[in-house]
Amino acid sequence: MEDWVYYSLSISLCLTLSLVFSSRCKAKAAGSSFLPPGPTSLTAFGPLLLLAWTSVNIESVVRVARSWYGPVFTLYLLPSFPVVFVADRAVAHRVLVQRGAAFADRPPANFATRIFSSDQHNITSAAYGPLWRALRQNLTGRALHPSSIPRYAAARRRAASGLVDGIARQMRSQGGVVVIEGLLHDAVFHVLACMCFGQGLNAAAIAAVTSLQREFLKVVVGFQVFGSNPKVTKLLFWRRYRTMLSMRRRQEEVFIPLIRACRARCNTSGKSFEMDCYVDSLIGLRIPEQDGSSRHLTDGEIVALCTELLSGDDSTVNVLQWAMANLVTRPEIQAKLRDEIHNFADGQVQRKSKFV
Repeated sequence: MEDWVYYSLSISLCLTLSLVFSSRCKAKAAGSSFLPPGPTSLTAFGPLLLLAWTSVNIESVVRVARSWYGPVFTLYLLPSFPVVFVADRAVAHRVLVQRGAAFADRPPANFATRIFSSDQHNITSAAYGPLWRALRQNLTGRALHPSSIPRYAAARRRAASGLVDGIARQMRSQGGVVVIEGLLHDAVFHVLACMCFGQGLNAAAIAAVTSLQREFLKVVVGFQVFGSNPKVTKLLFWRRYRTMLSMRRRQEEVFIPLIRACRARCNTSGKSFEMDCYVDSLIGLRIPEQDGSSRHLTDGEIVALCTELLSGDDSTVNVLQWAMANLVTRPEIQAKLRDEIHNFADGQVQRKSKFV
């Protein structure tokens, strides 16, 4: 309750002051700024106060700003660091698809982002250019290429089996009520962990990676407060600063042994080595340098790229939840899907019987 009051007051203060200053700055902004409308940089301390809380819910800020400024607006989440939000499907398609090349580049990363991206050596923070292209081509052309899908079949079967077992447990213990979100997160993350570090990952390693990654995603928003004058904010939020450094150190402690195991397997196999996971592709990758030379990725840079891959479970889980919700409301589609699954399973059995 106290958090909600704090958020409401901060948002109201930010947007109210925006109206006061926007009329004064409107003429000047029209001639010097090409940004969409939104709270001016003079009211940046409102969002900055919000970022002082690790449990900040940015969605509430976005909803209020959209109702005031329209589907495209600018928020200064940090002083002198404007962020443009697109809250409309048609506009998002035009920006990301039709004009994607114009919006592909990224500004220099703030202090916290540089820490967790190894100085912008991952796909989501690297500047548009040779490094970004090399990292992206490696991900899409090797780890996520359609030819790699069969490689992760065993991980998908284990994840599906664990999902079914979890549903059965909840039905027995909760009187038939199932909360599917957590179970879906576990299943999707199991597949992502195996895609990242290999099929030989044991249950203890998957549990350690899962626990660390969940904690990271929960607190990473709060670390963005160090993007505003780090020398001052590191003193004001010194406990959080220590937490940030500790989080990065723990990522290296958990991930680097798994990376070195992949490297040892690669060295042992020699020329006959076949890529088993994302880390395997990163070990052999050479990235361009500014002087025209190239080099292999460091362990710290591979940690940043693994963290980036493992952070993609939320979008997958959201798609699955929406698909399931729509199947519940459309029983005729659900019945059609069930028939397709049964027909596919029967066809698989018949093909196997021919070989037997």
